[in-house]
Amino acid sequence: MQTLRKGSKGDDVICLQHLLNVEGYKVAIDGDFGAKTEIAVKMLQKAHGLADDGIVGAKTWAVLGVKNTAANNSLNLKKSTRTITEIIVHCTATKEGVATTTEQIKHYHMTHGWTDIAYNYVIELDGSIHNGRDVNKVGGHTTNHNAHSIGVVYVGGLDKQGKAKDTRTEAQKASLLKLLKQLKAMYPKAVIYGHRNFANKACPSFDAKNEYKAI
Repeated sequence: MQTLRKGSKGDDVICLQHLLNVEGYKVAIDGDFGAKTEIAVKMLQKAHGLADDGIVGAKTWAVLGVKNTAANNSLNLKKSTRTITEIIVHCTATKEGVATTTEQIKHYHMTHGWTDIAYNYVIELDGSIHNGRDVNKVGGHTTNHNAHSIGVVYVGGLDKQGKAKDTRTEAQKASLLKLLKQLKAMYPKAVIYGHRNFANKACPSFDAKNEYKAI
C-alpha cells in the first residue's frame, strides 16, 4: 500500500475507506480521499496514539491491520495474477476441538480426486494461518465460483454430535478477521461470502457475508 493523504484517489483509497468503516469510522467508499476521509483518519490516529496528521503511512496502515505495506501485508500474502471478485469462507466440517492440520486436509483432498488442497488459506484451531493452494491456481472449493475467488477455511464447523455449529475459537476469529482485512486490502473490489451463499449447505456454520460486510 502506498502512503495516502488528502487528494489521493484509487483502489488503495477504497481499501482505506473499507477498513475505516470496519473500525467504526463511517465514510463513503468512493476512492476519493476527501475531507471526511481525512477527518476519520485523524480520529483513528489520535485514538491509537499516533500523530494525527491525516497522512496514511506505515504506522496508520498497521493500525488498520495492513502491517508490511511494501510486501502487501504482515502475513506476506502473495497477490494472485487472477482477477479476484470473491473471497469465500468455508469450514472443514470437522467436529469441535478436533485439531485437523493443513497437511491432513491436503492429504484428504488429494486422495479424493483433487490435484491439491482445495483452499488457498487454512486457519487451524490455534489461530495459525497456513498457505494452501497457490493463489495463482484456480481453487477447488466452490462449484462455479473457483476461477475468480480466494478460498479461506477454518478448522471446525460441527458440534460434537456432527451438527452445524460455529466452533471458531477466539484465536480463529481474530486470525480470520485479520486475514480477510488483508485480502480485502489486496483485492478491494472482491466481496466476502460464505460457502452457504452458493450451495445448499450450512458451511461455514455462520453468516460470513453479514459478519464481514463492513470490510
